[in-house]
Amino acid sequence: MKTKKNHYQIVIVGGGLVGATLAIALDAIGIDLVVIEAFQERSNSQPSFDDRSVALSLSSLKIYQRLGLTQMINSAEPIKNIHISDQGRYGFSRLECSKLNQPQLGAVIENKILGLALMSEVRERGIEYCCPAKVVSAKKIVKNDKNVMQIELEGIKQFINCDLLILAEGSRSNLKSQLGYQTEVTDFKKSALVCNITTQIPHKNWAYERFTNNGPLALLPLSDNRMSIVWSNTSEKSKELHEMSKISFAKELEVAFGSRLGRVKKIGKRNVFPLMQLVTSKIVSDQCLLIGNTAQQLHPIAGQGLNLALRDIEALRKKIQKLCLDKESKLDSKNWLDEFENERMSDRFETIEATEALARLFSNPSTALSLSRNLLMKIMDVTPAIKEVFAMKAMGFKA
Repeated sequence: MKTKKNHYQIVIVGGGLVGATLAIALDAIGIDLVVIEAFQERSNSQPSFDDRSVALSLSSLKIYQRLGLTQMINSAEPIKNIHISDQGRYGFSRLECSKLNQPQLGAVIENKILGLALMSEVRERGIEYCCPAKVVSAKKIVKNDKNVMQIELEGIKQFINCDLLILAEGSRSNLKSQLGYQTEVTDFKKSALVCNITTQIPHKNWAYERFTNNGPLALLPLSDNRMSIVWSNTSEKSKELHEMSKISFAKELEVAFGSRLGRVKKIGKRNVFPLMQLVTSKIVSDQCLLIGNTAQQLHPIAGQGLNLALRDIEALRKKIQKLCLDKESKLDSKNWLDEFENERMSDRFETIEATEALARLFSNPSTALSLSRNLLMKIMDVTPAIKEVFAMKAMGFKA
């Protein structure tokens, strides 16, 4: 599929959750852009729109609200409280929105529902969405005495120029490698089993994080008393859980989680995903920027991947809006890109390092570590100041 023009201010490669949100944010400030997406719209192979769910922090909900996606926010299931515990240990901690003077701590929405809402907004705004189309190469050239990024679409031999190229096509981006970005890969040697369940006792908008010897087990509230589970285990155990009968799986889940929500009544389709962290040290180069999983793919333990991307999008929108008001500044300048990277560095690396530390701390079966983390949870539960700092970070705000 061809684009309508051969030059844009910004080309976004990747039209999943991050790319579509970014397009909406930049369209709102009048940027001339096109989104290029490799997968057919509503295709089952579109990785952003799979069976998983995403926990949106309170700050992320506010970002979507500012973009006018109120109906989508209202369809997400609120997280009012969070219960954190360790299997077989006494330590636990609770975060409750009423005690933090917040209406909610966040909300959970299924990826497919979020994806459809974003695509509906993209169409309603008239944003050009070139799909299916695959970018096979990107390079910097001089065109009419001006530096531009030139990309080539597969098959049709169309070349498109832009002042700024933004890659939002996921962690395995070929363009990222082609443009010389270096990625550090951490293989956690584990997998996450994901599915939706219904329990005997209503969740009442509680989210649960349960730490087991093999890895964390998260239960997130969904509509109709369903819960989305993300269960980290060794790859062998995840495969076993995926292949066993629903009755056997329910029993295993009840043993790992406990009886707080009663029996598991229904189990949806189970999927298994490998757990890896992929981090690109730099996210900008001349006239090119990485965002979302293209910049960093995180362990799901803290649910911060999309939330970090949304904070980046909000900061980028403000930066570009300010840039457009300054007649002497240009999108093709590297100075403002370097400034943006430096401004986002603290939040980015704090989130990456905290997520990796949590993944290692709460996936380690060491008795000494287990006792230490239980003590930490108990201290946090009875210390309002510590709890507030933790909650503010979880909600996506500065503590």
